[in-house]
Order: sequence, then structure tokens, then C-alpha cells
Amino acid sequence: MSALSVFDKVEQGPPDAVFGIVDRFNKATAEWKALPTSDPKAADEFKPINIIVGAYRDENGKPWVLPTVRQIEKEMAEDPALEHEYLPITGLKTFIPAAQKLMFGEEKPTFASVQVLSGTGAIYTGFSFLKNHVNCTKVIGPTPTWPNHPSCAKTAGLEYGSYPYYDNAKNSIVWDQLIESLEKAEANTVVLLHACAHNPTGMDPTNAQWEQLADLFTKRATTSPLIPFFDCAYQGYASGDVEKDAFAVRLFTSRGLPVIVAHSFSKSMGLYGERCGCLHIACSSADAVKRVTSQLSIFIRATYSNPPGHGAKIATKLLSEPAKYDSWLKDLNVMTARLHAMRTKLREGLEKAQKESGAASVQNRDWTHITTQTGMFSFTGLTKDECAYMEKEHKVFLTPNGRISIAGLNDSNVERVAKCMIDSIIKCQ
Repeated sequence: MSALSVFDKVEQGPPDAVFGIVDRFNKATAEWKALPTSDPKAADEFKPINIIVGAYRDENGKPWVLPTVRQIEKEMAEDPALEHEYLPITGLKTFIPAAQKLMFGEEKPTFASVQVLSGTGAIYTGFSFLKNHVNCTKVIGPTPTWPNHPSCAKTAGLEYGSYPYYDNAKNSIVWDQLIESLEKAEANTVVLLHACAHNPTGMDPTNAQWEQLADLFTKRATTSPLIPFFDCAYQGYASGDVEKDAFAVRLFTSRGLPVIVAHSFSKSMGLYGERCGCLHIACSSADAVKRVTSQLSIFIRATYSNPPGHGAKIATKLLSEPAKYDSWLKDLNVMTARLHAMRTKLREGLEKAQKESGAASVQNRDWTHITTQTGMFSFTGLTKDECAYMEKEHKVFLTPNGRISIAGLNDSNVERVAKCMIDSIIKCQ
């Protein structure tokens, strides 16, 4: 028996829900490219379409480096003082206050804030802190939510549960059920909230609903408290307005609630591979900030030692220099305007396609939710079977729950996607 056989009984893990579909898309694309030009299916109308992964794409379907980011990187490359030394365990010192000001409207000295590995790193670090240092054993998140949320909770040793959020058939938030569920939640439960651009549905509470939710948390604060844990991955990228997208977080903060925020810069600055983010934890005093930060530092040191510097240096310059900050806001508007335009064209294409189909079963289908939703994603309302049909028969790749990335749409494919969606609904009835 080989000494290496000690690992032979390790079970095969399931593929990642999203990246497994990306692998199938890449395979289909390679097969399409290998077709001889004489084959009718080699035409562009049969080219596989990727509306899966949550990363911005331009009108040509290509990754887009924000012009402001590119300018900063050029300046950094020409800076003789640039070095690549380790950052402190808690991150770049100038980055932390800049991130706080963006999220809260001002620096927050009573927040324990540390630089982390983007949104996932913030969530996992926050969950681990709650498990090890606070009397928390359970996280509940909305149904549906980003698949990494329960994974992070379970890996951190927390029980994961859910609360009602969205009715896929009616394409709306089940608000009364949501409130009732949170009213009954056990004390010290961590409640995961999407600050803006809910993933995967794209449907956010109204400001009035956020007020109602803050009232619920405030009412329970002294008797059976709940801990609000915000995942904020799309500030500025949801609406194009960084202030508007911070409304829920700032509202809860103003109530003196024990707010925790996982703050990512991947989407809003296009720094996907730089893993740039912050974890913010509200504390009651400077002394509490010191103690909380010390425990976060111990966890960070034991897991990845210290965060990467490149993305944090870019973000700091972008947030701290007025001209660059204003330029970034314009970049955000470019992205959000294109997403809004694609939502409008998709809805128009769906309404046109269902009318032209002549199928009575789809004539009364309502597509207003496509333009009501916000951010990168849309929960289309397609069923699992309809999504599978889209992939198999039309080579249009999306997640099985009907979520699509609006950023994957452009003028060359949006009409085709709309037609394929209507065809799939008809064929799968």
C-alpha cells in the first residue's frame, strides 16, 4: 500500500454552482469555434451566450477597466516611491478611513474596521468573529440569497437558516412574511441583509420598508436583540449613486444598532482580482474598538496574514483625491446606465417575442419586474426546466434558479436572449 493512499478516501466535492456552468459555457464556445465556416451553426446567431457570472462587461462583451482605475495604475507604475512591502495585518492605514467615509458618510472612530479579502473575506471573517467572540450560533439569510452566504456561515461553524424574501411566481418581495419571520427569530440571531442590489433577485426593499425593518431591530434591541449583518457588494453600482445605495446601512447605524458590514470594492471599482474590501463592526466605545480589532487581527494573521496592497492603494487614491473621486462617479454612471438600457431592451424584447409567438399561454406574462429590479442581476422567473432548455437548445447559459447577469447582455444578443426565453417557457409547459 502506497503511503499516499492516506488521501484515497477523500470524497469528491460538488462543483461550484456558478463556475461549473461557466465551464460548460467555455466548452460549448470552444466547440462552436471549432465548427467549419461552412456549417450553418458556425454563424454568430448560434454563438453561446454567457449571462452567468457577476462581473461587468462592456457593450462588446469584454471586461472593462474603469478609466479612473487605469489612470491611477499608470501613476502608480511611474511613482518611484512605489513599493510592495507587506501591509499591516489590519490593512492599509489610509484605506480604512476612506472606506468608512464612503460607507457611512464620515469616518467612524467607534467602528472596528479592517481590510479584508473583498466581500467573501469580509463575510467569513465577520461570521468567524461572531462565532468565536460573541454569543452567536446562528445566521439567517433571505430566500434566495448568494450561495456563498450559507457556505461561509457553515465553514465558520455557525448554523445557517433562512427567512422568506421573494416570491418567484409573483416576482415580488414577500414583505409580510419577512417581517413575521424576523419578529419570531431567536435572540442573538445574525440576520443577513443585502444593502442594495439584492443577489440574485435584484429586488430591494423601499426606503419605507427599510424604516420598518429598522424599527423591528430597534424594538428588539433591549430585550431579544438581533444582529444586522449587511453584505454591501454594490455601493454605487446598484443605482449609480453611492449615497442612495448606502441608505439602509446608514439608517441602521443611526439607530445605534450593532451593525456589521461586509464592504466590497470588486464591482464598484472593477477590482475583481485585487480582492479589496473592508469589514466594519459597530462598537460602543474606543476601548471596544481596540479589543474587537485585536481579535480580528489574530484571526487575519492566522488565515492569510495580511491583505494585498495593490487594490487598496488604488481605492485609497480614488476615494481620497477629489478629481479622481468625481471621475469614478462618472465611471459608475457609465456602467449603471448601460445596465439600465439593457434591462429596458430585454423587457421590450420579451414583450415583443411573446406577442409574436402567438402562444396563448404567454400572452398575459408580465415582465415589468425586469425594469423594477436593480443592479447587475435579474431574477427572470424562469423555472429550472426552462433554464436547462435554454442551455441545451439555445446555448444560452444562466443559473438554474433563473438569475441572469444583465451585464452579459448587449445590443448583439439581447433580442436573441428574449426570444429564447419565450421559446423555453412555451416548450417547457
